[in-house]
Amino acid sequence: HSTGLIVGSPAGGPEPKNVSIIGNLMAHNIERNPLVSGGAVIVNNLVYNWQYKGIEVRGAMNAPVSSTQASLVGNVFVRGKDSNNNPPIKLRNMKTNSQIYLSDNFAVDLSGSKQTAIVDNDVSSNIEVASAPLWPSRLNAFSSGQVRALVLADAGARPADRDAVDARIVKS
Repeated sequence: HSTGLIVGSPAGGPEPKNVSIIGNLMAHNIERNPLVSGGAVIVNNLVYNWQYKGIEVRGAMNAPVSSTQASLVGNVFVRGKDSNNNPPIKLRNMKTNSQIYLSDNFAVDLSGSKQTAIVDNDVSSNIEVASAPLWPSRLNAFSSGQVRALVLADAGARPADRDAVDARIVKS
């Protein structure tokens, strides 16, 4: 159905609290690049040609939680022909005690120009914090300037011997 990764609670279940999404190529998805709730670290991903939303972090999907905690660092967003003009990072439906850390995320438009507005936050209170509320102890993030080359070099099931589909997506 043209959407990418979703990490959240099954109906009535507990929200995930320690999910790491690192170094992925997510291309040509309408949204969910990824969509997460609960607690997540989203680092050094390359998101290309999303339609409505790039990364979406939100409050509980199907169960009440006290807060959402997420760290988004060094992610790169490259608009494609299907991308809308909305900011690629969407924060929504979170309780006021949620904590979201944003650092070194980068977006470019179709012409390759840097975009300055990359976060859409529909929460009325300030949930953005100055340090990561979640972070794996041995994780060292690359700078956003390194992400495109690093992710594309390793994308696909077998990067050294890509099939036609993986090669087409990486080339795009």
